[in-house]
Amino acid sequence: MPNLRELTIRKATGEDKPRIIELIIEFYKESLRDFGVKFDLETLYETVQNFIDNQIGIVAEEEGKIVGVIGGMIAPSMFDKSQKIGQESVWYVTQEARKGKVGLHLIKAFEEECIKRGANAIIMIHMSNLYPEILDRLYKINGFRLMESNYIKGV
Repeated sequence: MPNLRELTIRKATGEDKPRIIELIIEFYKESLRDFGVKFDLETLYETVQNFIDNQIGIVAEEEGKIVGVIGGMIAPSMFDKSQKIGQESVWYVTQEARKGKVGLHLIKAFEEECIKRGANAIIMIHMSNLYPEILDRLYKINGFRLMESNYIKGV
């Protein structure tokens, strides 16, 4: 019988910040560094603190260790200020924890928090260099539709 790990999904706290920073640095190295996106640790600390204090910051914990994070915000739509949009900014699960449903649990928790805060829609992103076929299928199975593709060019 496989060893089932206990998974806890919960709101991030200030005590989680060092581990969240580690996970986001892993995400950066795995997905953004090759695109020439600059990295500033002070900015990252401020952003994570904002997710914890004012926006949405959720962690996944297995056996007392944080193995995943999702963070984002709620903002009025630029097309209709009465509509609120939940926007995921970071979603990352360690490679060791990707074989389970940690990522899906984080998405569901993010969705629940967005709904609780009055969101009318939720936008999730996936990087073109991080398992696009798998994530495309995951999003579609969970009711998301492809809205746009983004391109980047360093200048």
